[in-house]
Amino acid sequence: MMSHAFSSRALFDQESLIQHYADDLMTAVRELGSRGPISLVEVFNWTTFDVLGELAFGEPFGSLANRKTSSWIAIILDSIKFNAVREGGLKHALESKDKVLKRAAREPKRQDFVSYILVKRDELHITDWDLAAHANALIVAGSETSATVLSGLHYYLLNTPDAYSKLREEVRSRFNTVEKVDARSAASLPYLTACIEEAFRIYPPIPIAMPRITPMGGCMVAGHYVPGTTVGVHMWSVTHNPRHFADPDTFRPERWIDPECSNHWDASKPFLLGPRMCMGVNMACIEIRVLMAKMTLLFDMEICDNDLNWERDQ
Repeated sequence: MMSHAFSSRALFDQESLIQHYADDLMTAVRELGSRGPISLVEVFNWTTFDVLGELAFGEPFGSLANRKTSSWIAIILDSIKFNAVREGGLKHALESKDKVLKRAAREPKRQDFVSYILVKRDELHITDWDLAAHANALIVAGSETSATVLSGLHYYLLNTPDAYSKLREEVRSRFNTVEKVDARSAASLPYLTACIEEAFRIYPPIPIAMPRITPMGGCMVAGHYVPGTTVGVHMWSVTHNPRHFADPDTFRPERWIDPECSNHWDASKPFLLGPRMCMGVNMACIEIRVLMAKMTLLFDMEICDNDLNWERDQ
């Protein structure tokens, strides 16, 4: 049902939307940065939530425009914390239902995720709560995760001056104006791609083991017989295992482009594998590449809080 929302044609439309909010982000960073230190975690969340708001509900949350976290985003962020899942999740579900029904009642300015669901609504007997559940899942899966990767990548780059210098040199030698930055050209930058891959490896944005159900008759998993039950692997444990990646706690983008490197790159699967892998992988990559390229092209940054530790403080 949702596969058409992530087709090549749909991704083309989504990139224009991402470009719009990427430019809004650059304006916000320039404005807020002129006043003093800014929280990249906050402004990246504003951006990714506004993009997903447009795609899921036909309108943004308004955080970038208002330069502050909307009350609904605060509810969503609260709902994904384990100690507040129940209360925050209920508030988010109710807000999602209200928003998605308003969206379903009007014609959108562009094709969004809800457009593809509505086409199948009668055929698949999709209820109002089903609509809300789909929108809810899209918002949570596609916003905070991308913002986390962008924030973590900046943290590690700013704490690894050589890597940050290499990335700036690559981006600034490729683009002379921000208008020339698009997903295709950004994807052609090997060091930028390596930095993004390393960010996903060293700090996977999904904090839990994604569940998979073994067959009723059981199966062998890593040499152990496991009867029909739910299993999962924490991606952080895999990507920080020295059997897969040498010196795993060190941010080293070169490991992804050095032909002599013997790391097991396939061990890092932030979007999972198989038929249940994340459908939004291509959209997420477009968003992260475009935002990273534009931020690197336009700004020279440094960490203001030297006591900040990304793994400890997240």
